[in-house]
Amino acid sequence: DERPVARGVLVFNVATVAAMADATLKGRRLQRRIVSVFGDAIPRPQLVDAPFGTRVGAVLSACRVTEPERVSVHEGGPMMGTPVTTAHRVGPATTGLWVHADVDQRVDPAPCIRCRRCVPACPVGLNPLLLWTRLHDDVALERLGARACTGCRCCDVVCPSALPLAASIQAAARRLEATRAAERRAHTAQRRFEAHE
Repeated sequence: DERPVARGVLVFNVATVAAMADATLKGRRLQRRIVSVFGDAIPRPQLVDAPFGTRVGAVLSACRVTEPERVSVHEGGPMMGTPVTTAHRVGPATTGLWVHADVDQRVDPAPCIRCRRCVPACPVGLNPLLLWTRLHDDVALERLGARACTGCRCCDVVCPSALPLAASIQAAARRLEATRAAERRAHTAQRRFEAHE
């Protein structure tokens, strides 16, 4: 459940490595992104060369989406993407836009029905159902391994209640990590204080 950075390893995608090479070897600043635009609402999936600041609506127009108000757009992909509007702008982190018909989207989450579909869907082996029921219990979150959640959204995809499981678990894990970091800082400060006595 350890992140690569904890072992001193940094992981970058190819576009980031190319941008670093351009900046360090050629002195060129990153000012545009090649954005992969795909999904069931795109007549023909394609790559769009978009300068930073280009609105998502303009990218959709370039891909011949005639009714942008009738589609949903996620920056990223079906599993890890985050919803964006047509006013959202392309930036350094924009690599893909998943464009899909609104009719497929579930809008209002319903209460959890305890179907347990999320449990076998988790590629990390977490129990999203238990984590969901204990989002405010830091001891349980630690014991259940909440910080190992990758945010892949596999649990969200299979949830018949359309619960935002991954986002909620990740928010709880971030809160837990912030609490643990504050405790470590306090412990370090306490040791420094005691060393000066």
